[in-house]
Amino acid sequence: MASEPSTDFLPISPLVTLASFSGWIGDHFDLRSLGAAQESAQLIEATAIQGALPSSTDGRVSFRFTFRVRHDWAPRQQIFNVVHSKQGELGGIFLVPVAKDSRGILLEGIFNFI
Repeated sequence: MASEPSTDFLPISPLVTLASFSGWIGDHFDLRSLGAAQESAQLIEATAIQGALPSSTDGRVSFRFTFRVRHDWAPRQQIFNVVHSKQGELGGIFLVPVAKDSRGILLEGIFNFI
């Protein structure tokens, strides 16, 4: 998928919560990195970090989430501007490739609201 590369990283959206990500499982997102074409990713998991307390400032709970991308893409750990297919831009999010399964490469992100 070719597109214009991003030029800046976006601030994190207030939509970034465990509740919103849990509701988006199965949805598709665009991952955009500096100097590269965007890639499509599917959200496959979003779970609370065990033992994490809600943030004292805004009540958000720390969580981890996993995207699946295609097999033939070789992502590096980096910040991606993440765009939800319906909700729009969610911000610059650091994602790390953590595994490969029969359907693609898995990227994990963590939001730590302490």
